[in-house]
Amino acid sequence: SLHRNRLKYQRFLRLRMNSNPRRGPYHLRAPSRILWRTIRGMLRHKVERGQKALARLQVFEGVPTMVERKKRMVVPSALRIVRLKPKRNFCRLGDLSSQVGWSHGDLVARLEEKRKTRSSAYYQKKKERTKMQAEAKSFAQTTLPKDQVAFLQQYGHA
Repeated sequence: SLHRNRLKYQRFLRLRMNSNPRRGPYHLRAPSRILWRTIRGMLRHKVERGQKALARLQVFEGVPTMVERKKRMVVPSALRIVRLKPKRNFCRLGDLSSQVGWSHGDLVARLEEKRKTRSSAYYQKKKERTKMQAEAKSFAQTTLPKDQVAFLQQYGHA
């Protein structure tokens, strides 16, 4: 639950170095950095192989513009509906971060809304374009001579 996880994270926030707190541990509050640190704990980050793996890891809040148009994938075995029992408590990392001091959650939500509207507009245009292409194909197949249609089908254009 969110309450329990917040208490656990606040216990972590109380950890500090007595002689000089600037030396660590560093308490990162952004969801991307919390996830990054969690994954770092799963890797052998002090050896070269682990450092390279950690350098390849990219974490973001929301969907950045550089990957906005790329195809996204879902790992079905990691879905909450598959992994958790129906009445099991859970919490989102963004909600936890907002409660422990991260103040950019509303900004990320606004940017996500903008991205979704852009994405839906792009998808509508794409649907229109594919519909027009299908109409043009069917029109060409009815008007062109049979030998030309066969020639186009041979190369995958009709």
